Amino acid sequence: RDVSAIDINMGCPRKFSVSGGMGSALLKDPERASRIIKTLKKEIPRPVSCKIRLLEDTQQTVDFVETMIRSGADAVAIHARRVGHDSTVSADWKTLEEVLAVLRPKYPDFPFLVNGDFYDRKERSEFIERTKANGVLLGRPALYNTSTFLPETKPLEDKTTVIQEYLKMAVRYDIHYKNPKYVVCEMMSNRRSPSERVPFLPLDFPGGQTIAKTCSCNDLVGMCQVWNVNYSDAKAFRLNQPADSSVTSANTEISTLVAGEHRYEDSYFLKRDADHVTLEEKKTDKDATTVDSIGQAHQSSKRIKVLD
Repeated sequence: RDVSAIDINMGCPRKFSVSGGMGSALLKDPERASRIIKTLKKEIPRPVSCKIRLLEDTQQTVDFVETMIRSGADAVAIHARRVGHDSTVSADWKTLEEVLAVLRPKYPDFPFLVNGDFYDRKERSEFIERTKANGVLLGRPALYNTSTFLPETKPLEDKTTVIQEYLKMAVRYDIHYKNPKYVVCEMMSNRRSPSERVPFLPLDFPGGQTIAKTCSCNDLVGMCQVWNVNYSDAKAFRLNQPADSSVTSANTEISTLVAGEHRYEDSYFLKRDADHVTLEEKKTDKDATTVDSIGQAHQSSKRIKVLD
């Protein structure tokens, strides 16, 4: 009763997915993918959708989407990357537009969703206008700054503010610290962003927060201290009790990992953080680049475009 819809991931290229015939393995097995959609539609009275990736060419992608539509899918999302297309390389919007140019006239009322590098709100609106897509799915752009969901008429929130609000929510809902720790590190890293956009995705934090400092935390109390969040106030909101002006030792006891507890590898965050610091030290141009929404960058008096 709690499930409103079911979405089948037919795009994940990870080994744990494809080794079991799941994820992007289904792109090579349209008959099986079709049976999955048909069975779900028959057995479960809920909308069923699927998310795919681009196939080898436009026609193959169109053929696969049409198979899903005929099988009963209520919506299809298309990621503008193929299997093996690294996230640090820009998404293939050109092919995605070609696919939609074929599908939209044939299925004028069918919901098509798009995905892949839609960091900029204006770019998203323009893409929808050009292709008549019904919506956009966001992954990394949402991690970079969740205020990207605000209307275009409102400015983006400061990244520090976004992270602080996120940590308050993590405390209020008693989330295990490892989850927000990972998410915050992703928010502070461009390790999976297209290299062409990285110069326009600043990661400067006025409070001196770094990935290294965040990675050193082993509880929410420590993370709140790094990010200047009042842990007691956030916790009091959850417990519906007056805030304690001080955090007791009982709150800070979990400063080390419990024996046998899994230790997450932070090196992929820490390495990128160190590289970022090195690049900052080597800069000779002191002009600050500011970004409101990606695609609207200004350096000194000249305008820089994210995409040609």
